[in-house]
Amino acid sequence: AANWLKPPDVEQKKRHAPRYLTRAYWHNNSRKLLFLCLYACLTLLLFIVAVLQHSHGGAWYMVAKGCGQCLNFNCTFVMVLMLRRCFTWLRATWVVRVLPLDQNILLHQIVGYAVLCFTLVHTTAHIFNFG
Repeated sequence: AANWLKPPDVEQKKRHAPRYLTRAYWHNNSRKLLFLCLYACLTLLLFIVAVLQHSHGGAWYMVAKGCGQCLNFNCTFVMVLMLRRCFTWLRATWVVRVLPLDQNILLHQIVGYAVLCFTLVHTTAHIFNFG
């Protein structure tokens, strides 16, 4: 019988690490992962700065202002990820070696989910602040 018809060996049945935890995945997606880490750090920094600027209010007020600041950034950034002509121009520069320009749709979706989460927290914080 053909090899593909035979059941897998015992060694092949062993449970492997999830593909997101493999060295090959981290090597192949290093630009995307670095970009996501920088994005998360920038978002966290914006949140902290807004909370510290509005520390005179209550806790819910500070959370609402922090999420509002993150919404300002993310709502702008979600549109920037869809500027095709800019990405076409950037592909001809050195930036293509640093930024994951070919994964702009995935990053657009991730930022969209972040906008959704920040909106929910922002609205909830305002409700508790005024309630």
